[in-house]
Amino acid sequence: MKLLRKVFSLRNENREYKVLWLFGIKFRFIRDSYITSCLKLLEYFRVPGFSPVSSLYGQMQSVVHTALLHQKSFSDLRYINVGKDVVLCATGPTLDYYSPIEGAVHIGVKDAFKIERIKFDYLFHHDVSGYKSKIIPGEFINYRAQDCIKFIGNSVPFLIGENPTANKIRFFNSANTLNYQIDYLPLPDYGSIIFPAFFFALWTKPKRIFIVGADCSTGHASGANVEHFSDVRYASGGWKLMKDFADKYYPDVELISINPVGLKGMFKDVYTNDYLNTEVL
Repeated sequence: MKLLRKVFSLRNENREYKVLWLFGIKFRFIRDSYITSCLKLLEYFRVPGFSPVSSLYGQMQSVVHTALLHQKSFSDLRYINVGKDVVLCATGPTLDYYSPIEGAVHIGVKDAFKIERIKFDYLFHHDVSGYKSKIIPGEFINYRAQDCIKFIGNSVPFLIGENPTANKIRFFNSANTLNYQIDYLPLPDYGSIIFPAFFFALWTKPKRIFIVGADCSTGHASGANVEHFSDVRYASGGWKLMKDFADKYYPDVELISINPVGLKGMFKDVYTNDYLNTEVL
């Protein structure tokens, strides 16, 4: 146990944070977050036939891997959008009614990049279930190769070419957790790629985040031909967690939902004329 304490210790720093010391490296976490639940290692000692040594090694390996990975992916993008507007685009049907906001930073998920009228600055992907080939298509990887950063989650299969850096590819891990320090902790998952993208948008500290196409419904935007479906209750529950987190840790970032369907009333609602003229609210 004395040797273990030298390589691993977890303690409360104050009411908000815990501190993890791992092989001489200090990590600072929001209390009751991923690291707290992940590192309840004593629970493994009560499972018959389960090796506490292997569980400890596995947990440490996961923590260190995510920390090293996210340092490369997110550290240099902290506060990069201060004072700017960010538009987060999912692939629901109401994306068809969105006209790009001039000067805004655009973040898309999955097949949103196929909407040609929008030039995306960042793309997120981590689910290949909608593709017959079961790999992320090359057109996603090659999209605006020198101008758009693509984030790929949880090591899903994809075509990357000879030089990943040429296409601005970065990687991330996600889990069903909410973490402030995404430069060394997982992004949230909760069953949708929109949530990692939303947390990244918060991380860049913009003035406003506009949420588009997150309809929590069936169907997809006309240009995004991969079928889109979200269970309204499940997706709305995830968005409620996102809102509560943003309200607490990013209270100065205004959250606006454009043409909301399943998210109606959750954020500030804004409707476009094109949508009002064709849809019944």
